Amino acid sequence: MKKKLRIAGLLLGAAMLVWLPFEDTSTAWIVLFAGATSALLAVRVSLPGSRLLPFTGLAHFLIGLVAGAGVTPIALLLMAFKSGIHGHGSPDFTPEQVMQVLNDTPLFALAGGLAGLGIGLYRFLNRSQ
Repeated sequence: MKKKLRIAGLLLGAAMLVWLPFEDTSTAWIVLFAGATSALLAVRVSLPGSRLLPFTGLAHFLIGLVAGAGVTPIALLLMAFKSGIHGHGSPDFTPEQVMQVLNDTPLFALAGGLAGLGIGLYRFLNRSQ
């Protein structure tokens, strides 16, 4: 499983490198890349053998909640990095776009928490088979 995560991480990094030079001012790709990065980190933390938390539905919910809330800082870092790389006189993203990403933090956290809860439930139900 760790090998698959490494490959997924490399593919995600390659996709980001392809995306960086484009003059795209939409936050859709930013949020997509931030969500994928956060999800990869959450999967890595919740792998069997990781001794961070006992694997219960609550643990998966908390990991998902933190991963969902982590989308915002990762997205803001990507926004700043892309604006810095392009070196324009004005930033690539408007203050309204930055505020929209910040305002979506509870939605990201809830979505991550529910996804984590669903994964925990799936693991619990398939553990007995």
